[in-house]
Amino acid sequence: MKVVAVIMILLLTACTAADGDRRPAADCAKATPRDMDGDGRDDLVAGDTEQWRGGPGALYLITAGKVIKLPSPDKAARGLGAAVAMGDLDGDGCADVVAGAPYTDVAGMPGAGAVYILYGGGSKPPGKLVAPTPRPGAAFGESLAVHGDRIAVGAPHDDADGVTAAGSVHLARKGTIHRTITQDSPGIPGTSEPYDRFGTALAMGPDAVLVGTPYEGTATLVGDRATRLSPPTTCRDHTATNNRATALDHDPTRGYAATLAYHRGFVVGGCGQVRVHDDDGQPKSRLSRKTEPTPDDGQPRSGLSSTAEPTLLAASSQGYAVVWSDGAWQAPPTEARPWQQPEPWSAALTTTSLAVGMPTASPGGAVAVLDLKSGKIQTYRAPGSTQLGDALAG
Repeated sequence: MKVVAVIMILLLTACTAADGDRRPAADCAKATPRDMDGDGRDDLVAGDTEQWRGGPGALYLITAGKVIKLPSPDKAARGLGAAVAMGDLDGDGCADVVAGAPYTDVAGMPGAGAVYILYGGGSKPPGKLVAPTPRPGAAFGESLAVHGDRIAVGAPHDDADGVTAAGSVHLARKGTIHRTITQDSPGIPGTSEPYDRFGTALAMGPDAVLVGTPYEGTATLVGDRATRLSPPTTCRDHTATNNRATALDHDPTRGYAATLAYHRGFVVGGCGQVRVHDDDGQPKSRLSRKTEPTPDDGQPRSGLSSTAEPTLLAASSQGYAVVWSDGAWQAPPTEARPWQQPEPWSAALTTTSLAVGMPTASPGGAVAVLDLKSGKIQTYRAPGSTQLGDALAG
């Protein structure tokens, strides 16, 4: 569950979507790792699930100061854009977009969920992933992570192992699912329990996937070298068939591991802290933010202090960034800086900017992009959108 803060909107510059659907350019020769249209600049992808009006959902490409609605990969998709991720899955140089549509009906199973792949450069038709055993209401695609040609898909509402909303995680490579993990998988300590929602959050590194189970607040490290790590689950070697794992400490009251990222190691948010671990799960550093809250009566008092929760995490090749529950943002090792957004719900970090999705901003949601060098903020909107910014990737 994300921690959100209801705070004042800050809109400095507004840009609106270009009219009509447009496909990305086909030239990938000069593309950057997060460039879908091949213009040599990092792009952002924003999801709009259209959840509240039962729509199919939509994806928008934020590129070169414009917002372009991407063509829908499937008219049957529902909730498209609930989760988005980017990576070069086919190795052509252009970034590909992976998008969850967790409310999609599959094989007669309502809300089983699906994931769609939109290939950069517009040279290939979209791909589609579904669970090997689709189950109603599983919400396959509600969480996603991508690294290279690997995809991790969370189905946190899956009645896995016959247990209500125990959750499951599916690992895919080159567009094919090859492994499914639950808390009852061989070698995984603990058991699938009702409403654990295993797979609520995901992050992926070169050879491991980090699985957050914040509703349970527990974690397991899975792999050949089991080492200690706090509440998420780390699965070493995506193609392994045998799990070796260790049960770890947990904090069931604070929603630990609700927000995850990867930058040269795993970044985990919760319990008022951000903890950074290396690829093997060894702790590297911690980050926390102390705040001085205002009392209910509005009168300042000495001695009051609390810890701001990490609302969102985002990472790129350059580092990671935190959006705190008190409206501040931070890209370690820099100090936290104020930046107020209305109910920040998603975040993405590029080499030059930090973007925050605000799907409840009226009208139709918005995405605010902060230039990390100049400090300028540009806010993007899309005419006709309902919840722009439900998810972001960059």
